Amino acid sequence: MSPYDWPKSAMDKLNIAYSPNLNYAPVEEEVAKIVSQAAQKFTELGYTISEENPPIEEDPEPLELNIWNTVYASRYATLSEETKALLTPEMVDIIEEGMKLPAYMYSKDSIKRTKLYYTMDKFFERYDLMITPTMPVEAFDS
Repeated sequence: MSPYDWPKSAMDKLNIAYSPNLNYAPVEEEVAKIVSQAAQKFTELGYTISEENPPIEEDPEPLELNIWNTVYASRYATLSEETKALLTPEMVDIIEEGMKLPAYMYSKDSIKRTKLYYTMDKFFERYDLMITPTMPVEAFDS
């Protein structure tokens, strides 16, 4: 059974949050307008939408980058120069950046990530789904 076959009554019970920017992310005006229109469409279809940003205090990208960089550094720092030569320059940069980070940063950022997880878990106790921009800028030509 596809979602299109679901009975309307099953969909009526959805609690939907609309977050224009996740409480931290700058979003281009055109993107914000399009996402707002999408949320409005749900309202026109009979759903109740609550505009609410999750209580995210800061952009989580830097802590995720620190975690990933240190993970890659710990896994690949001991590669031979011959093997490293097979890696992309970007991967070598990631490994080198991770090696520069002190060990306590990994722990500190892992704790922050766990707190963010619990914050979002609590947010989704009230909502079944969230409408939000997935990218802050319009698509670009490739």
